Amino acid sequence: MIVVNIKNGLGNQMFQYAFGRVLSWKYQCPVYFDLLRDGDTSPLISDLDVFTIDEIPEAKFEDVKQYRPFSVRQYRDNKQYFKYIYYKLKRMLQPDRLITEPFPSMYMDIFNQINLKKNYYFLGFWQNPRFFDGYEEQIRNFYHPSNPAVLQTKTAHEIISSDENTVSLHFRRGDYQTSGFLAPLEMDYYHQAIQLVKEKIENPFFYIFTDEPEWVEQNFKSDIRFKLISENRGADSYIDVLLMSKCKSHIMANSTFSWWGAWLDANPDKLVIAPKTWYAYDDLNKYSHEITPETWIRI
Repeated sequence: MIVVNIKNGLGNQMFQYAFGRVLSWKYQCPVYFDLLRDGDTSPLISDLDVFTIDEIPEAKFEDVKQYRPFSVRQYRDNKQYFKYIYYKLKRMLQPDRLITEPFPSMYMDIFNQINLKKNYYFLGFWQNPRFFDGYEEQIRNFYHPSNPAVLQTKTAHEIISSDENTVSLHFRRGDYQTSGFLAPLEMDYYHQAIQLVKEKIENPFFYIFTDEPEWVEQNFKSDIRFKLISENRGADSYIDVLLMSKCKSHIMANSTFSWWGAWLDANPDKLVIAPKTWYAYDDLNKYSHEITPETWIRI
């Protein structure tokens, strides 16, 4: 049995679900999902039902309990050495394998070495497009909106039918200001990215997506032609991912939200600009370059 966790926000869940689906296609076997909510014993309510995905096959607790606790370091740090040694030995000796990511976005060879006679639990984010190689079309096909009407609004029609050289631009702030793990990008990144777009694209028109439109209105100063998209909040925020994907070029934030907005655009000649620095700490950025496909420009 193969189990993949699903946790955190929409962009992360999209990576985890796609990773699990690719495993099922690659090995021609069922893959189950464990919906986790950090710091709470109740299960996560998936955000993925906004897409035309199949029903998520959930793993039973009996099938995943042997992998818990996921981290035994807490017992060492709290000087609970008996528990630490017990769970450490249990994990080393049990035939079932808990697979975790040593670094964010790192490609792992275990992906190509699955032994179907064993059980696996994949705990991580799996934010590496190499995991999707050969399955891109299938993934894009199930990330269509379950409610087609969301792409029939005035704004959606304007973007989809535009004759302009449209560019999505994403400011992610909100939770990043207190995350400690991720931080908002400096304005200099956006000015460099806009200048690069101007050099490569004739007369671009920008659609700016953000979780803090008031901040953008007060702090973003530029001579570009743009329109601020701010109506999709809360449960409707996923619509922005779909609208981004309908633009012809993309300036990403360090966010899986705009990563998917750019990646779901199937145009092979699209221009995508992404940040070199993804995480707030240098040691976490060791493999952050792997989150972006080779054809995307990192600055």
